[in-house]
Amino acid sequence: MTNLFKDLNPSNLPSIANASEDSALDTQPYVSCQSAFTSSIEARVSLFEIYEFMRSGNAAFLGYDKQLHRVSLKNKVQQLQNLVRAGKNTDAGQLKSNCWSSTVAAEYSRKRSQESFLRYNSRIPVDIDGIGHTEAIRLREKLQSNSSVEFAGVSPSGNGLKAII
Repeated sequence: MTNLFKDLNPSNLPSIANASEDSALDTQPYVSCQSAFTSSIEARVSLFEIYEFMRSGNAAFLGYDKQLHRVSLKNKVQQLQNLVRAGKNTDAGQLKSNCWSSTVAAEYSRKRSQESFLRYNSRIPVDIDGIGHTEAIRLREKLQSNSSVEFAGVSPSGNGLKAII
């Protein structure tokens, strides 16, 4: 699979202030990750690790359960793109719902709910679906040249765009 994501070097990215009132300058924001099989938060992962995961399709992280979790989406992404190309959107949606996910704009303690909210990380996620592969690549390249965009990539389906500002 072609690497569709912008190469990032965390040392070149600007430091940003955490949006919570009592926070200090946060140069490595964290996000909450959850398994598709449970609604609970499984791990606290740096945003830069998420970007690497999105680029490579592979991740290893220590969960709140103190266990090492290894996650690979390379094969699932290829399967997802094949299903979308074949017009099997229901099957593609089912496959996508069985993947790990993260909330890039905030961190939560137990589950993604108001009661478990910990802090915002001053990031704005952009998710544009159904624009086609050619348009997704064009927009990705345009966004990558903007210094306010921290990450831009073609979505796993191949027909959309994901970006972090």
